[in-house]
Amino acid sequence: MKGMVTTNANIKKLRELNEKPKPSKKAKSLTKDEARKRIKAMKGLSANNKFLFVNKLNLNQQSPRRVVRMAREMARLR
Repeated sequence: MKGMVTTNANIKKLRELNEKPKPSKKAKSLTKDEARKRIKAMKGLSANNKFLFVNKLNLNQQSPRRVVRMAREMARLR
């Protein structure tokens, strides 16, 4: 009869094995190359604006994520 009973320790192990990892809410950080590709692919930006934003990336003036966000806003306003 004892072999048929599941102990609390076994239940805990089974729950740990069956748990799915929760996705993190933190946004993925962009690399400079990814940011450069995204900026160059934006249709609403003029060539001058594309150069301006890519230049900010190259000079390390702002983070890639922030530069892409600004470029997206400029393309939207155009």
